[in-house]
Amino acid sequence: MEIRESIKIWLADALGCSSEEIHESGGIGNTPGWDSFGHLNVMMELEKRFGISIDDDTVRRYQTVKAIEELVEEKGS
Repeated sequence: MEIRESIKIWLADALGCSSEEIHESGGIGNTPGWDSFGHLNVMMELEKRFGISIDDDTVRRYQTVKAIEELVEEKGS
């Protein structure tokens, strides 16, 4: 499975939407389910999958699909 497709799948699961609703230009406020509560779910998933410490910087930095894709590329997962 392609990395982008797997990101879409786990983001959709964390947000409670379909993977078809996850777009590269998506993020908090413009993706179904990605409100403040959904963002908390995304942050917990980042912590679980990549061991990312959740702090204020992390919460601000990973608010878009693109930023999360870049993280995954950086981590090599």
